[in-house]
Amino acid sequence: GGFRFYGETDLPLYLDLNLPENRKKLGFSDADSQALAAVDFYQLRMRSGQQASCLNLYKPTEPRVLGVPDRMLTRGGFGFTKTAAESPAEHENPWTLLQRSATIDAEGVLHVPAIVDDATAKYSFHLWKGVGEHIDLAAADGRIVRLEIVGLLANSIFQGDVLIAEQSFKRAFPDVGGYRVILAECSDADAEIVQQTCERVLGDYGLAFQSCRDRLAAFFAVQNTYLSTFQMIGGLGLLLGTFGLIAVQLRNVLERRGELAMMRAVGFSPKRLAQMVLWENARLLFSGLLGGIVAAVVAVAPHLVEGRAELAFGAVVPSLAGVVIVGFIAGWIAVRAVASIDLQTALRRE
Repeated sequence: GGFRFYGETDLPLYLDLNLPENRKKLGFSDADSQALAAVDFYQLRMRSGQQASCLNLYKPTEPRVLGVPDRMLTRGGFGFTKTAAESPAEHENPWTLLQRSATIDAEGVLHVPAIVDDATAKYSFHLWKGVGEHIDLAAADGRIVRLEIVGLLANSIFQGDVLIAEQSFKRAFPDVGGYRVILAECSDADAEIVQQTCERVLGDYGLAFQSCRDRLAAFFAVQNTYLSTFQMIGGLGLLLGTFGLIAVQLRNVLERRGELAMMRAVGFSPKRLAQMVLWENARLLFSGLLGGIVAAVVAVAPHLVEGRAELAFGAVVPSLAGVVIVGFIAGWIAVRAVASIDLQTALRRE
């Protein structure tokens, strides 16, 4: 999204950090304020709730809600996998979807447009359709606030959060005041001094800045752990399948040794029989590979179409090559078994 830091405070801030007079009131010295002059701060309201990112294994019922200021809605940024945009302006900047008016229906339910991270919507809230679905929350006064999803973010720093416009936030949760989430936009050269200055002066508020790259890396680390686990299980299945292929090919040769011996007796050379067995094994091997590849492509096709995934040829090609090599080794073992058939014994049994 173009931000350098993501920060949260334990206590809410009520002043705009972009104004020098406000920074002075919060305890920033003139030198500190000067160091932050080129920094653009975006402060978001926060209603505390359950962790809804991939760090939580359970389905949250009361997720955390963030109120996004108009400045940030106008700024735009971040990628989207799907939106409910209708007008050209909404297509150009889907954040403006949050500026749609919140409405109250006949039952007293407040309908508020919301944006959620794509992974959070699908894997935490189990909202597989995403756009058009909703999350119901209970406000402090007991009324229902229905957060209607109008956009899905692609791999964002807001995993686990539900984002709504600040005006809608104040209407839905009037009991929550101040700002507890701070986004800082600055150059890499100023990053270290900005982090040190803000955390030192706002330490009493419990501010902790985190690089947006580190925050994304933490989310991806959890997802990659899940993927690695399933990849290991898949690798184990592939290994067992490979040994199974060897066993099937050997058993096939042993069960057909009478037939193969008869073919040798009527004039088929050992080389010709070996070629036949090898061709049969190769056909079985490549048919299985083709079926597996087609099934895998069908499984990942929706993610490829939506741009949320890409093919890892560096990992797939060596795996497929390994299967082919092991398959041919198994075929070679079967061919050796054909060559070692005792003609007289096999014919006597036949």
